[in-house]
Order: sequence, then structure tokens, then C-alpha cells
Amino acid sequence: MKYPAVIICSTVLAACGGGGGGDGTVPPQPAPAPVSVSATLTSANQDVVAQETSSTVTFPISNTGLLIGAEVADQRLLFTFANDQIAKLPDYIASLKAGSTLVGAIESQTVPCANSGSLNITGTDADNNGVLSSGDRLTITSNACNENGSLISGSLDFNVGNVSGTFGSTNYSAALTLAFVNFSVASAQYSVTANGTLSLSTTASGV
Repeated sequence: MKYPAVIICSTVLAACGGGGGGDGTVPPQPAPAPVSVSATLTSANQDVVAQETSSTVTFPISNTGLLIGAEVADQRLLFTFANDQIAKLPDYIASLKAGSTLVGAIESQTVPCANSGSLNITGTDADNNGVLSSGDRLTITSNACNENGSLISGSLDFNVGNVSGTFGSTNYSAALTLAFVNFSVASAQYSVTANGTLSLSTTASGV
């Protein structure tokens, strides 16, 4: 089997501080040139390369840890919460179907949050079959939802594209569009908000 060459480049910013005194003067040093690292993907290193690639993809939501001493929000909570909701989409659609006999009708339900408040789930089961499938749409809106000490606000809007197999099973594939609408997570220490749209694809084959 042949593997393509993969070029991985990264830039790391770090803030450093220090002080001291002395009789001599230290001349300024030129900044180091950016380093570009290349690697050839092989069967021996493919797992490591996959991990590094995944880290690069999630860099925008995890790079705050590189800012030493900075008081920053953990944006990963936004995506962790959204990912948890994706896993619940089949249950939400099934519950909405239980309360409706009309094809394409917009239905709603309320789900309690871990500590206080709730999530309002509204959605359309496009073919009214009670199974997450193409054309289904769900909007999850916070009603003062408090999850483990973090206050959730705003909403998540899911549009379901093509679905093959049973979503959430051990053998399926699906395409989703996720929109963050003034979606935020806040605590006493931080507050972080997301707006925008992501196109997602998920595939499972085997356990």
C-alpha cells in the first residue's frame, strides 16, 4: 500500500517574562526563523500523524492553554456540549414524533438540565417516521440551563443531511449542519460565545 506524503506545519506563540540586573549589556538577539516540519506517512507512524492532525484541527478551540498566565475561557465546553446534543438527536426526534401525527409539523418538548433550568427542543420530523433522517431539523434553545455550574444560553440549530443506516448505531453515516446562534457558556470566571455554522460528517463501521 502506498501512502501520500503529508506536510505538517505549526507555529507556537508563548509569552515569557523575566528580569535581572548586571553591569553588562546583552545585545538583542534575532528572532528564530519559523520551523516547517515535513513527514512521510507510513503504516508505522500513521497513528501518531492522525493524532497530530486532529490536534491541528482542534487548535482554534484548545490553543488558549498556550497563553501562559492568561485568564481565558475554555472554548472546548461549547463543542463538548454541542457534541453531547448530537448523540441525543435520535431520542429527541423519537420524542417529538410521539407527540405528533402530522407530517412535517413543528413540535416541541422541554428537557431539564443537570443543575437547573431546561432546554427547549423544537423540531420537524420531515417524514414523520420518528427516526433521525434526511430533512429533519432540530433547534435546542437554553432556558437558563445550568450544567455543572456553567450557565448555557443561546441555541443550537441542527439540519440533517443524508443519513445511511441507523444514526448512532455501529454502522451508519450521516451529514449534519450545526449552527451556533449566540450560543454561550459562562461561569463566575469566564464567558465564551460562538456564532457560525459547521458542516459535520460522521461515519461508524463496527463496534
